[in-house]
Amino acid sequence: MKKVIVPVLLLVTGFSVFSQSQDLYKRELPEIPKSSSADTSGSCKANDISTLKVDDKIHYIEISSIENIGLIQVAAISDFENLISEKNITTLYCLYSEGKNRLYAISDNAGFCLDIGYYKNLADIANGFNSGYENGKDFYESKNLNITKADVYYYYKANDFSSVEDCYDAWNNEFFFVPDEMKNHYDDQPKKKLSEVYYAAKEKGFSTYADFAEYLFYTKYGFKNKKDYLSAKETGFSDGGSYYYAIENGFDFGKDYYLASSVGIKNFESYQNWAQMICDIEKICKTKSFDKKYGSIYYFLQSLPKDDYSVNALSNTIKENIFQMDSNIIRALNMYLNNIERVDSYEYKISNKRYGERITLIDEIVSTESIMNFIENADVKPLGSYNAKTDIFKKKLQLDTGIKGNIKDIENIPLYTRKVAPASAGNSSAQ
Repeated sequence: MKKVIVPVLLLVTGFSVFSQSQDLYKRELPEIPKSSSADTSGSCKANDISTLKVDDKIHYIEISSIENIGLIQVAAISDFENLISEKNITTLYCLYSEGKNRLYAISDNAGFCLDIGYYKNLADIANGFNSGYENGKDFYESKNLNITKADVYYYYKANDFSSVEDCYDAWNNEFFFVPDEMKNHYDDQPKKKLSEVYYAAKEKGFSTYADFAEYLFYTKYGFKNKKDYLSAKETGFSDGGSYYYAIENGFDFGKDYYLASSVGIKNFESYQNWAQMICDIEKICKTKSFDKKYGSIYYFLQSLPKDDYSVNALSNTIKENIFQMDSNIIRALNMYLNNIERVDSYEYKISNKRYGERITLIDEIVSTESIMNFIENADVKPLGSYNAKTDIFKKKLQLDTGIKGNIKDIENIPLYTRKVAPASAGNSSAQ
């Protein structure tokens, strides 16, 4: 471009603001801070650009100064375009000054000038604004970086990508959001950048945002992989800790595991034995109109083999059978007898007897005195017959006397109607 000196009489200064109102990101992207070097000067108005039709035949001459001619400042690019079209002007003079560039049109000894900020010519102004660039500086920097889209350019500038290639890779794989799991939630912490999300994903072996966000989601809840998360969701678990502990200990469904955890039972076999025992006692109470105390005595008596027993022998044999059980089942049975729903509440009450709360234990219920009271006041004929003179209870065959409940009814017992327990129940029992 040839440098010349154009005579102009008067130089009128003026510098308006380049502005454009449009979204820089597609797919409902979050607003990303624009380049800190954004130009805030120039006279071209954004709404003029869409109608701009620049003649490719216009010749540009770079000048170093301008003197001795009347000068008119033009504010809008569309007006400048109309002026050079009406006056058949094919040569424009360019005076460049870092961010304060100007174009001059000379006709009939009159001069017209247009502030163009960092832009160098009308064609670049039209291309820059129509492509979404905020100013000429961004437009040319983007070209130097071999970035062809304004959206990608501002995405690159707002982040800390190691290369333009990484920026394009992140853009194409939709790293447009900071997952909740990575956000800083304190005012004194800097906001996470999308480049941080991208490199964190690459470190974990994920190439797309969707896969990485999914990974963060299920690992937040303690799951090792998506398959386990979906399996746990389908089977009623609320966190990975509960799920893996439950599977390891024989549970297939969350509702069983959480109920077992709430009463302090740690494996599925013990849970089945406990649940069947509770359902049997409930069925006995309902069938015989017994309270829990009598229902429990009946349950243990019906479980004895056919034989002759003194009342003391009945008590000792039942106690031996009870204390051969899993200690967690015994504790859960004591909780049932005292209408205590959760094991932590039971342990607290047991350890704080000074508050005067009475905890009834199963060995008290099957004491000699309690069994004698039961025989004297309840209908024991289905179980056997008692001779007060000899103190002998003739127990019938178990198959002839058993009242069995349905284990599925455990969920309908008032103490155990919760379908889902807190996630902490699983975590605490796994420790």
